[in-house]
Amino acid sequence: MLDGERREHGPDYQDHGVLFCWEDGRPPHPDTITRRFKKLAAAAGLPEIDMHDVRHYADGWVMCPSLAFPLVGVVESVLQSA
Repeated sequence: MLDGERREHGPDYQDHGVLFCWEDGRPPHPDTITRRFKKLAAAAGLPEIDMHDVRHYADGWVMCPSLAFPLVGVVESVLQSA
């Protein structure tokens, strides 16, 4: 996917090596990701949670998946509400 965007934008593509970026490779302001995440989580009916909490949840899920809430259901809820 990124390779196609790099080709499409040619020399104007700005590769900053980040996970989230605009089509031309520029990184978004961190608040952009946070605001979008909170909006999607609220639309899915999830309790208020911030990105830092998600990181800790993911760490716990990787370390002991049997004790973690099924993330697949959460992701499906968020995607359906988008």
